[in-house]
Amino acid sequence: MKKILIASLLAFSVTMLSACAAALLDSAGSGDYGSSGDGRGGAQVAEDRTISATLQKRLSADPVTTGSEIQIVTTNAVVVLKGDVASVRISRRAAEIAGQVEKVRAVRNYLWVRSGS
Repeated sequence: MKKILIASLLAFSVTMLSACAAALLDSAGSGDYGSSGDGRGGAQVAEDRTISATLQKRLSADPVTTGSEIQIVTTNAVVVLKGDVASVRISRRAAEIAGQVEKVRAVRNYLWVRSGS
């Protein structure tokens, strides 16, 4: 009985390792290192991160938008701005700055202006 259990565990382990190796070898040829899992390749993920980082720096440096808590999500060079801001002016300026970042294809402004502002 002990030999059957050991043989079963060994067969299971070999099967699992074979499946892992096949998956690794399959992805190795695709050049998809660092992909996001949403279909973007590593180069696009890197570009999206660069766009977001550049935009974050520019929003922090701008006298109108500095101090605002604006979330930035960039996917395929489309920037989405989310969060609550104190004024329409801040919302518009953030979208304007986002549109000026190199390689941005579109800006979706989902910033909410707090009531009473």
